[in-house]
Amino acid sequence: MSAITLPGAQILVTGANGFIGGHLCEHLQQAGAQVRGLVRSLPRATWLADQGISLIEGGLDEPAVLARAVDGCAAVIHTAAWTGVPDDPALGEAVNVTGAEAVLQAALTAGVARVIHFQQRGGLWGQRQPAH
Repeated sequence: MSAITLPGAQILVTGANGFIGGHLCEHLQQAGAQVRGLVRSLPRATWLADQGISLIEGGLDEPAVLARAVDGCAAVIHTAAWTGVPDDPALGEAVNVTGAEAVLQAALTAGVARVIHFQQRGGLWGQRQPAH
C-alpha cells in the first residue's frame, strides 16, 4: 500500500465541527489536502466553511449522504462520536457503533484506500465513576 500525498488529496473528516475533527480539518488543509467535512448542522460549522473547507450536512444514519461524502476521497478520517454514552447508551451505540459501521461500509463501497477511526470518549476522559 502506498502512502497518500496530502497536497491535493481529497480527505473526508466526519465530525468535522467537533474538537478533534475541527483541528484535524485545519491541519490537513494547511498541509495542502482538499478537505471535505461531514457535519450534522451547517449553521454550526460556518467557521469551517469560512476557511474554505467543503461541508456536507448529514448524519451517520443516512447512507446516501455517506455515499456522497466519501465519493472520490483518498482517505476518510472518522472522528464523529456521541460523547454522552453514559447518559444515553442506546444513542451511543447508534452513533458510535452503527454509525462507524456505516462510514466503513460507505468507504469500502466507494473504494476509499485509507480509513482512520478515532475512538474518543474513553480514551480522553475515562469513566465518570470508579468501576468498583
